[in-house]
Amino acid sequence: MDPAAAGSGLGGALGLLARPCSGGVVPPDGGGAEPPWPRPRTALIVGRARARVGDAVDLHVPFSALGGGGHPHAASVTVKVPSSAAASAVFDGILGCVTGGLPPPVLAGAFMTRAVVSVEPSASMATAAIVMHESGHSGLPVVDADGRLRGMLSRSDVRRAAAEDAAAKARAAAAAAAAAADVAAAASTAAAAAAAASNGDGSVDVGEAPHNGATADDNDAAVTAAAAAAAAAAATTNHHLVGAGSSHGGGHAHAVGLARPVSAWMRAQLVFVTPDTPLHEVQEIMVDRNVGRVPVLGGGDGKSLVGIISGTDVLKQLRLWEN
Repeated sequence: MDPAAAGSGLGGALGLLARPCSGGVVPPDGGGAEPPWPRPRTALIVGRARARVGDAVDLHVPFSALGGGGHPHAASVTVKVPSSAAASAVFDGILGCVTGGLPPPVLAGAFMTRAVVSVEPSASMATAAIVMHESGHSGLPVVDADGRLRGMLSRSDVRRAAAEDAAAKARAAAAAAAAAADVAAAASTAAAAAAAASNGDGSVDVGEAPHNGATADDNDAAVTAAAAAAAAAAATTNHHLVGAGSSHGGGHAHAVGLARPVSAWMRAQLVFVTPDTPLHEVQEIMVDRNVGRVPVLGGGDGKSLVGIISGTDVLKQLRLWEN
């Protein structure tokens, strides 16, 4: 007999295990109609209940009736049975006896949040950051126009995008400053050359007359204005390189950081449950996968986002169940 545990309908509060014990394995009877069974044919059945079930379960009663022992929350018995099917029947009898007093399982659909705050894959990370801040959530599901879940976005994803954005802006500012310094240096060199070519009385050497009657001071002013315009142009150019465009055809081809779309940062490998998932399974999934929230998928195709469950939701339900 394969190890068997009480069904998920018990809300994780009760577990039963049955396995063959003692003796060697005998060949299947009837040409393989039944799996191998040890001789002598006995089965060990063990039951344990969590403390939160209180007086709803008393394992001692059915186990002692079969010659076993224990107390209300833990008991065991070794029974002689002619086949694995008979062992299963004993197991099912104990299961039915001890589960009669348990409340029905709490399903995800009963305590999930139905009004889900989400973002679209094409939205910018800046938009997602605003939505996250205004809603007070530490994570957001990413849902397309058809209502299907495409990914999950966390607060850490926004922080990474902001860090990339800040680094890109720092590089752009440094490049603009370097360009402005180069233009200023060129202007200074030109002014020095003009001063060297000029006589002390303000006249200029033959062949070096100012164009259109302009003086040396006029030329300095023009160069300074050109330097400022060049620096502004360089800054604008670098700004467009780091802040515009989309790799998804929406104008972010060169975007970085918060200007990039959510789809570039979201986690696409999803952990999810359905409305019929029992509370204890939701809890196990969140603990095992180390996630703070889990989306609930349903609808006609089973892929539409119908709700979301947070760790706080699970804790509230566990407290209500215990009370």
